Amino acid sequence: MVWGIGSRKRKGAANASSSSTGAIPQPTMPTLGIVFQKREHQQRFVSLSSRKIMSTKFFDGQALEALGCQQQVTQLLSNFGWANFITYCDYTYKRLTLEFLATLENNSTPSDPNDQFSNPNITMTFQMFNQQHSLTLDELNTIFGWPTDAECGPQLRIVMPI
Repeated sequence: MVWGIGSRKRKGAANASSSSTGAIPQPTMPTLGIVFQKREHQQRFVSLSSRKIMSTKFFDGQALEALGCQQQVTQLLSNFGWANFITYCDYTYKRLTLEFLATLENNSTPSDPNDQFSNPNITMTFQMFNQQHSLTLDELNTIFGWPTDAECGPQLRIVMPI
């Protein structure tokens, strides 16, 4: 059976061979070249595709200079340990954003149900460019330059359920 937006199995229709090969049928809408490994990822993609994806906001030193507050904002960001945000400049890519969010999964259970960060081996999996990836929480923190010790970083972050 081919799964797509608004598709239903017709009475008496034969099942497609995709289920016997293990492949997940792709939705009938454009998927930007993304190949889904799980039906739930495909469903998330369909849901997320209806949302608007905005470009990343950048620090605008010229605007802050014109307003006369560049020094204060720079000092504030430095006090929070976010000084690297001042020079941070990355772009937003619709395909990668949708693929990442549609396939993101938390693959571990905390050892303490009241503390979601009690397991030091928390891992997340996701897909980018149709390839599976896995990162521990410490690896993710290192990539973004966030603290990895128990005093701050993971314990202070809020994780939104997917």
